[in-house]
Amino acid sequence: SYGAPGLGNGSDLELLAPPAPPVGFQSIGRSGLSHPGLVGFLVAVGLVAGAVAGYEHPVTYTADARLIVGRTSGLAEDEVPGLAAAVQGLASDYARLITSTNVISATEANLHSSALPGTLTASPVPQSSIIDVKATASNEAVAVSLANAGAVALTKVVTQVTNDTQAQFKPILQ
Repeated sequence: SYGAPGLGNGSDLELLAPPAPPVGFQSIGRSGLSHPGLVGFLVAVGLVAGAVAGYEHPVTYTADARLIVGRTSGLAEDEVPGLAAAVQGLASDYARLITSTNVISATEANLHSSALPGTLTASPVPQSSIIDVKATASNEAVAVSLANAGAVALTKVVTQVTNDTQAQFKPILQ
């Protein structure tokens, strides 16, 4: 005959009860209730450590400036076939120029500084002809100035590159 294990039917398997806790063992909750001074001390140490960590972390401010690429007076992007895709590509290409030495130097000149007072990045806004110039600094006003100076410098460098390219092609077109 077949029987269920652990029911005293000759099987080697027996149902086991969970092991008893060691003598003198208290759960964390009961231990905390019986030692409120220790719990209060640990909470105070945690609060102080958190406050110190939060105080030591420097505050950074972020500012944005946006540039539109490829706007021509009187023309919308959808009026010329391929213009929307072309200006999206240009926005992506121009955004990468933000780390070039020409843009960095022009930004420093715009700020009347020998070094950037923060970080400057640029990225194209997906599916658009917009470049988002982002600056971070330790001061709100400095972040705004850096973003604006970087946008102006990027515009200046792109315009200069465009003019140089047109000058190179002028003899060919003539």
